[in-house]
Amino acid sequence: MRKKEEQIGEPEKKESFVIHIQTCRNATWQGKVIWTKKKKEEHFRSELELIHLLNSAIENDAQSE
Repeated sequence: MRKKEEQIGEPEKKESFVIHIQTCRNATWQGKVIWTKKKKEEHFRSELELIHLLNSAIENDAQSE
């Protein structure tokens, strides 16, 4: 029988986002992202901007804890 591996350190934290795609123009998405933990809403004009918003939200939360 194998033993269960024990987790060392803090458990992995998870974030939840709601992404609403409103339009797709010029081969990119436009819409809004809602960060459920902070109940904050941001609009984005491209997939790259969306990724940047998600990354910034996660980094800022990690720094504040």
